[in-house]
Amino acid sequence: DAITAAKIADDVINSEHYAAASIDNEHLADDAVGVAELSATGTASNSTFLRGDNAWAAAGGGAWELLHAVTVSSATANVILSTGMSTSYRRYKIHFALKTPSSGVWLYLRGRKSGSIVTSNYSYATLGHHSGGTSGDEEAGADSGVALGHYAIHGPNQQVHGEIDFADIYSDGWYRGHYQLVGRKSSSGWETFFSTGGFGFENGGAWDGFQFYFNSGNIQPTSRFYLLGQKNS
Repeated sequence: DAITAAKIADDVINSEHYAAASIDNEHLADDAVGVAELSATGTASNSTFLRGDNAWAAAGGGAWELLHAVTVSSATANVILSTGMSTSYRRYKIHFALKTPSSGVWLYLRGRKSGSIVTSNYSYATLGHHSGGTSGDEEAGADSGVALGHYAIHGPNQQVHGEIDFADIYSDGWYRGHYQLVGRKSSSGWETFFSTGGFGFENGGAWDGFQFYFNSGNIQPTSRFYLLGQKNS
C-alpha cells in the first residue's frame, strides 16, 4: 500500500529520512529561514551586512566616517584631533575653519606618536598666490612642524579655511599628505591668499593624533576642526 499522510504519525520524520537536496524553495514556508539558521561566518548586527561570500562584514568600506569634531569656544594654544584613529583606517582627512590670534602668524601641523607630539623630522613644500598678484613658495626639511601656507596669515581674527588629505599612512611607516588653504590676506575683505602643498612626517611608530597651532598666539573662537577616516582604501 502507498504511504499516505494518515499513516505517518506527527513528529516522526526527521532530517535522517530526507533525501539529500530533496527540499526545494517551493516547500519552504515564507519567512521560515531566519538569521539564526544561516551558516554565515562573522556576527550579524545592526552595523554588518551579509556579503556574497557568506560572511557578515562591517558596512561602509571606502566611505568617509566622521571620527572627531572640535569646536573652539575659547582661545586655546593648540587643537589635537585623535579620537577614533586606529589601524582600521588607511586614510584620513581633516577639514578646518579657524580664526587667527594676530597679524603675521603661521599655522603649523604636527603629528602625535604613541601619545606624544613629535617635534622633529618634518619636511614640506608649498606654493601659493595672493590677490596682490604675488606668488611664492616655502620649503623645509627636518623641521619642527609643517608650516601650512606660503604666506603669513594676517589678522587678527582673519578667517582661514583648509583641507588636508593624508595618504596611505601605514604603507611604510610614513605619514604623507597634501593640503589646500585659503584665507584673507589682510583686513580688506576682498584680499585673499591661496596655498597648496605636500609634506611628510617622521617614519616609524604608531601615529595616533594631529596637532594644530600658531607660531605665536592662540587659536581663536569660533574655530572648527573635523577628522574623517576611510577604511579599506
